[in-house]
Amino acid sequence: MIVKDTLPTDFKKTIKQQIGYMLPGLLHQHSGRPKSVELRESFLTWTLDLNTLLQQALDLKTLRARMSAGSFLPAQETGVWHHQILFDGEPRAWAESEVLASGKARVREVSISPLAKKIDDAIEWVESPAREWAKSASVHVRLLSLPSLLMHTFWLLEPRNVYVIGALPKFVNLVERQLFDEAAFIQALYADLLSREKRNR
Repeated sequence: MIVKDTLPTDFKKTIKQQIGYMLPGLLHQHSGRPKSVELRESFLTWTLDLNTLLQQALDLKTLRARMSAGSFLPAQETGVWHHQILFDGEPRAWAESEVLASGKARVREVSISPLAKKIDDAIEWVESPAREWAKSASVHVRLLSLPSLLMHTFWLLEPRNVYVIGALPKFVNLVERQLFDEAAFIQALYADLLSREKRNR
């Protein structure tokens, strides 16, 4: 699997226990209790500094030149892990955890949400044998998240592309199940953010 980060074994055990404590209260609000619950893929999440992106306001040609020179997306690790959770074999929930200063893992949130299925579908798409990178040993995928925009993407390193998993419904350039190169992704994000800003004036 090319889309999974390696979660330390001791963290995985702690996270599974904490999710187990939190799920009963969450499931009480939903109809039907699953017979089985399984922790699956885990991703260390990354995010973008939107202020930096908007201040740069670069044209497409300049962006491509910078990225050809080895400049990647201005993304940073968040220190937060995203975990996929299966109910009876189906991706129905997800959790977020973080590593505390003490070195221990803490689950911050557990949610029953369509996002789990969207991420599962994106995993299947990225790992399909039909993809040009399917047999490459150098492919790595990061989960790039912008919660304020309801945006989740897979950021592919080698090839340097961004696959949109989900975003704000009002976005017209960045929509689900689209693949962009990094420069085109930034341009599309610029356009949607500027349109959003104009609508909010």
